[in-house]
Amino acid sequence: GPPWGRRRAARHARRQPNLYLETSWCGSGEVLRLVDEVGPDRVLFGSDGAVDGPWHFVQRPPNVEGRQTYNQVLLAIAGQLDPAAARKVLRDNTSRLFGLVSARPGSG
Repeated sequence: GPPWGRRRAARHARRQPNLYLETSWCGSGEVLRLVDEVGPDRVLFGSDGAVDGPWHFVQRPPNVEGRQTYNQVLLAIAGQLDPAAARKVLRDNTSRLFGLVSARPGSG
């Protein structure tokens, strides 16, 4: 949604411990701001990649706020968050909330 809606959602998430923020169509700066506001345990990286396919991550012109591709957002998040926080936002939070088993090297 629009920036004002994202700020409102973050305010609600700070007050309600069972609310999580999903980042479809958010640029990397917005994702990092949301992580700062509600913490890395409450943010889920999102895109429309499941619907639009893999090209969605490298679309030209850029599809996220007209400035970044989803691949650029992913790289910025991974580069600017500490590794544990990046794993939470990019994988672990979704796995935990939806009861998904995460395949890790050496796990079986």
